[in-house]
Amino acid sequence: MKKLNFLFFITLLFMNCASHQIEQQPPFKIISATYSNLENGIKTININYNSEKNVAFDSIFYNNQKTKVSFKNQENGKMIFSQFKNNDLDKLQNLQMEGESKKEFGNKPTTKKEKIPFILKDNEAILSYKENGKIKYYKVENLIKK
Repeated sequence: MKKLNFLFFITLLFMNCASHQIEQQPPFKIISATYSNLENGIKTININYNSEKNVAFDSIFYNNQKTKVSFKNQENGKMIFSQFKNNDLDKLQNLQMEGESKKEFGNKPTTKKEKIPFILKDNEAILSYKENGKIKYYKVENLIKK
């Protein structure tokens, strides 16, 4: 029975990895990619890119979080940017710790963090985009801290 459970676990692991393959040659070229940590706990990512095709970008995975992207046109190309909120900081600021449980009534229960399907370093992000109706992923490496 243990062997059967082990094989089932390994099969699920490989199925999950196969469903999120990283593209090696995307239909766009990254010019520069930076990230910054703001004082208010927000992290930002800015990615300048060029593309001959019209690419439909969707989300960025970074720092164990996922968020939708926004766009800007610039002189030297196009820019994708996103902001990641530090959820742990919000949880600590909104807690009211008291000796009496009635005074803690307004505290919200902690929420479970959504796991992202990628293991990333601090200077890496995954950019998701649609091509021919299919969601694809590209790893942006060597993000530069600004």
